[in-house]
Amino acid sequence: MASVNIHCPRCQSAQVYRFGDGKARSTLALVRV
Repeated sequence: MASVNIHCPRCQSAQVYRFGDGKARSTLALVRV
């Protein structure tokens, strides 16, 4: 799983986008840190 840290202009804190590789479908989880 690859995690990318991207700063959101609308948010004061950075957000972490986690990309999960799945055989059926790829899921994108957005988590605030």
